[in-house]
Amino acid sequence: MFPSGMSGVAKELQELGMRPGVWITPFLATEDSPVFREHPEWFVRYAEDWYHAGPPVKAWEFDPTAPGALDWLINVFRTFKNWGYWAFKNDFSGGLSSSHGKRYYNRKQTGLMRWRWAWRKIKEALGGDRACHIQLTSGKIVGSLWIVDSGRTGDDVIPGVVEGDPYMPDQDSWKIIREDTATRGINRWWLNKRLFICDPDNLEVAEYKNYRRYRDRVDFASKWALSFDEAKVRTVLVVAVGDNIMLGDRLTLLEPERIAIIKKTLPLYAESAVPLDMFEQTVPRLWWHHISRPWGSWEVLSVVNFGEASLMKEIPLRKMKVPQGQLLVAWELWSEKEHTNIEDGLLQVVVKPHSVKTLRITPIQKDQATLVGSSFHITMGAVEVANLTHESDGGLRLRVSRPGSEQGVCAFWSPKARAVISIPVNTGPEGVELQVS
Repeated sequence: MFPSGMSGVAKELQELGMRPGVWITPFLATEDSPVFREHPEWFVRYAEDWYHAGPPVKAWEFDPTAPGALDWLINVFRTFKNWGYWAFKNDFSGGLSSSHGKRYYNRKQTGLMRWRWAWRKIKEALGGDRACHIQLTSGKIVGSLWIVDSGRTGDDVIPGVVEGDPYMPDQDSWKIIREDTATRGINRWWLNKRLFICDPDNLEVAEYKNYRRYRDRVDFASKWALSFDEAKVRTVLVVAVGDNIMLGDRLTLLEPERIAIIKKTLPLYAESAVPLDMFEQTVPRLWWHHISRPWGSWEVLSVVNFGEASLMKEIPLRKMKVPQGQLLVAWELWSEKEHTNIEDGLLQVVVKPHSVKTLRITPIQKDQATLVGSSFHITMGAVEVANLTHESDGGLRLRVSRPGSEQGVCAFWSPKARAVISIPVNTGPEGVELQVS
């Protein structure tokens, strides 16, 4: 699968301007693996089924406290780093912090002591802070502070919303998206960029059937249906968490409209949204970004409906610190239309089930042309718009750029027309300059 070797793959990724990463399970090995056969004394005598391996193969937990074990594991990490891999996403490592029913070689260490000792040694061996990026898939954020760089905030996000997943038959995928991403991810908004970088797990937007094979057999026999609206919800929540975005789909199988959803998350905005209703209900529905640039500021509010019936919300603008009496224009990202139901300090929004509306709320002046919307990014101007200047005649000039060739629209308040006007825009890495009279 890798004719140029792992180092060759890393070199190709670097030439594309990316930092290579690898997803590994450092503290778990199957019983048919060479390391388990050659060094069974390096493993905890406590077995568990590992569903990725396919029954009846068992997986055993690695004991880094056994003589020689941690040196071997550090060599694995160093080998990947020497190949050119900078990021390490470490799966199935949570068991390291648990001692219940297990026998480790060093019995004096508590689970937390063992956890922090092993990860500190690994990080030091890789060069310390900033030499690489270590990420955990478990939610043990507190025990990992000052050692690892990021941690996942929720459970596995399955690419679908139907029950009957062959590996987790009791799980409802929509419930996972709603309760894990929406609560664990966003409730840690205060942590992000202060103590920790969060990872909301994979961004998956697809609907496909029998797309993955493992050992010449179909790994997923059922069709996982993720509707277009549900894909938009997942996308909004990933941006709300405010940092790492990992694409979990097989991109070559995605339809163009699904690729277009992913593009709206990139480049990273990298600031966490504030859950306006976090203390009003179990699962927050209102995700607010206040965006400020040298040339202007505005609010971005996503209203998510996790329910099975239509949702009508009245949001006081004071919650977003919008001054009373300010002239405002609201523009909705997904429909690419002006949202007119805003008056008397209240924003009224109706959202259908399992869907989302994302609004840019922009202060305007009657005699000044103003950018009020963009279809290119969820923040609607924070990452794709630059060099915006207001002309003395009431017009404006701006540059719109994107990482690749892309078509979209920008929306403007027109003083002459006393209305919002959308302008088609074709742009790319070099950008295109727009002049609005």
